[in-house]
Amino acid sequence: MASQPLPGSASRYPLTFLEAFDSPLMQTSCNRRLNSATPLQSLTLLNDDFIMDQARALADRVTASKPAARIELAYQLALCRKPDDQEVKSCNRHLQEQTQAFLDANLPPEKAAGRALASLCQILLSTNEFLYRD
Repeated sequence: MASQPLPGSASRYPLTFLEAFDSPLMQTSCNRRLNSATPLQSLTLLNDDFIMDQARALADRVTASKPAARIELAYQLALCRKPDDQEVKSCNRHLQEQTQAFLDANLPPEKAAGRALASLCQILLSTNEFLYRD
């Protein structure tokens, strides 16, 4: 019986998303990996199906909370900390602008708000704070 991918996960194995981030080759052993920072990594975080799926999944988890608590919950889940006041202001502005852009594209209000929240979650998943451990 063939194994099935996990719900909400990419169906391709090995996860090709990691290739942009210098993932190790599983066929060989290596004691040291090359590190690089390339524009392809940023583009991957903006456009890869895996990241978009994970951002929507995070937004779905956050949507279950009260609207006033969604930004704080998104930060807690993605970055394990509360946002500061400036981050809350920036996030609220982003949500308003994105919701309006989706409304202007003739999406229903509920769907526009959901897509705006997924966009915010994608931003959080693309931050250095999320990607790298100090």
